[in-house]
Amino acid sequence: MTDSSAASANANLPRVLAAAFALLRRDIFLLVRRPSRIAATILTPALLWAFFAGGFTDAVASVGPNAGDAYTRSLAAGAALLVATFTSVFGALGLIRDRETGYLQAVLVGPTPRVVVVASRVLSGALFAFLQAATMLLAAFVLADGVALDAVLESAVMLALAAVGLSGICAALAWHFRSIEGFHGVMSAVLMPAWMLSGAVFPPGETSGVLGAIMAANPLAYTHAAIAGPLGAFESGPAPTVVTTIFAIAGLIAAIASARGDAKR
Repeated sequence: MTDSSAASANANLPRVLAAAFALLRRDIFLLVRRPSRIAATILTPALLWAFFAGGFTDAVASVGPNAGDAYTRSLAAGAALLVATFTSVFGALGLIRDRETGYLQAVLVGPTPRVVVVASRVLSGALFAFLQAATMLLAAFVLADGVALDAVLESAVMLALAAVGLSGICAALAWHFRSIEGFHGVMSAVLMPAWMLSGAVFPPGETSGVLGAIMAANPLAYTHAAIAGPLGAFESGPAPTVVTTIFAIAGLIAAIASARGDAKR
């Protein structure tokens, strides 16, 4: 890089950061104006957690000592992952809506680099997903016995990485849809089964055959293990942490690649 190009890049950096902050501020403003969306996103997973925990904990407890408590903690991690999934889908729906109204095109033809626009949307979506999903971890810390604060913080880091991956994947897919209905249908057919087979409802070790193979290839199974492991649900090992980190990076790259590919069409 020449001295002139380096100077130009340094001069443009404040404008790029200001544009990214403006995009993030707009997303925050729109979210705050829709409290019902926040309530619905959190309430549904919370009810699922309560129903599954109330209905299956006693049955699971008969398997062995502390099995019921471990299942409750695993469900808490699953509820947090479900909140992050719902929020990421809603964020991607907002991306499609912005394109329909012309707002996205107006931003993309401006001086802000496309990479900055896409990364801002992914990171803002991940931030909202994490903040809402973290309420499930706080609930686990308050309601479950023996959950240490450092364990909750470790799970929160894994949850943040999972939120980045989910937001990126949803944004990447949203670039290829022109209707909210079509995108919502595909997400319901893909992400919900992926969550159901993540180990959030039943442990991966209890499955075999086709379902076991699907769960072994499901990235959400590793993100759930990375979130639930520190809470004491089960021994997760290093693999979930590595896969969750890769999932976050891959989601961000996929969103940027999809946006660039859409620009060339």
